[in-house]
Amino acid sequence: MFRPVSLIAVVMVSLLTACEVKINGEELKTSGKTVTQPLQATGFTSVRNETFFDVRITQGTETKVDITGDELLVPELEVSVENQQLRLRLKKKNYSFHWKQRPGTINVTMPDIRSLVQAGSGDIDLRSLKNEKLEVRTEGSGDVRLSGETAELVLTHDSSSDVDADTLAVKKLILDNNGSGDMSLGTVSASLEVRNSGSGDITIRDAREIPARITINGSGKVEVRGPLRTLESETNGSGDLHLNNVKLDSARVQMNSSGEGFISGNIAQLQLTVSGSGDFRTEQSVLQTASVTINGSGNVQLGNVQSKLSANMHGSGDFTSAADASSELDLTLTGPGNAHLQGQAKILKAQISGSGDLIASDLMLNTANVRVTGSSEARVKVRQANGDSRNVTVTRDGAV
Repeated sequence: MFRPVSLIAVVMVSLLTACEVKINGEELKTSGKTVTQPLQATGFTSVRNETFFDVRITQGTETKVDITGDELLVPELEVSVENQQLRLRLKKKNYSFHWKQRPGTINVTMPDIRSLVQAGSGDIDLRSLKNEKLEVRTEGSGDVRLSGETAELVLTHDSSSDVDADTLAVKKLILDNNGSGDMSLGTVSASLEVRNSGSGDITIRDAREIPARITINGSGKVEVRGPLRTLESETNGSGDLHLNNVKLDSARVQMNSSGEGFISGNIAQLQLTVSGSGDFRTEQSVLQTASVTINGSGNVQLGNVQSKLSANMHGSGDFTSAADASSELDLTLTGPGNAHLQGQAKILKAQISGSGDLIASDLMLNTANVRVTGSSEARVKVRQANGDSRNVTVTRDGAV
């Protein structure tokens, strides 16, 4: 349903620095005087801004809207309520302007807000939110700021605008980015789903012990801070994945392109596939079990593996890992990539048929079972019965 909204009495007049505006190519000299005009608008749960005016939205007990701006610009606004959406737009489409300060502000107070659409150049600032679900879409260049709390946030970002939601507490977050603007979010306490297909960076500053699904198809970076519980991630673009201070029960990571991956914290079970040129690191991390497959040129560097490590190396990327005294290691090398191992391990099994070397002279082993059939060599260190160690070099011609 469409309901036009009319401007009513002017309640305030003050002075603004005058600005120059062209409407459809014709210059409009503004007066420098700002007016505030209330609007009679009710029955809306959504706001769409298509203007150059900033919009400040507060969730409150009443419905109230007023517009503040230059007395010659305010008449260019067209305000209506359509299908429960407060729509803010301009009467003419072709505007160009120059000013030293913001042209004005639309203030909105509403008891129930369910969605926002940013389609203009003015900023949107949503305050004191408290609801079950909020949907936000960005199509214009204006920035968006969100604060308060919501059970579910669905954020679709298709523009150059930045989104600042550091002070918004969210339980369930679904974020889809196709634009160039950056996004920063605060607390996420139930679940996290992120798809970054644009060039903008995404930062989650306070993720709790929750499941996360992350897909990177563009050049933008995704950074998550906090003790995630489970992770499924796939990188098909050049954007990097950074996870800090995790406590993962399980992580399944697929890297198919040039984007790099970094994880710090504890990981109970890691399943990693590297098919592209991007590197992956878990420096200063503790892993219980890890299964690694390298098909591309990207390098892999793991922290300390305490139980079981399985590595299948078919590409040119190098592999580096530390091991605990009770760990069991199983390596297969069929490509040119080298494997570097250090620490201690109960047993090492290795089959090497490619040109890559196994360098484990800094790894103290109780038992080593190494077979070399290619042009490479394996260097291992084995504990002897008297407690001393012996360095052994294995080639296809035998052990020395």
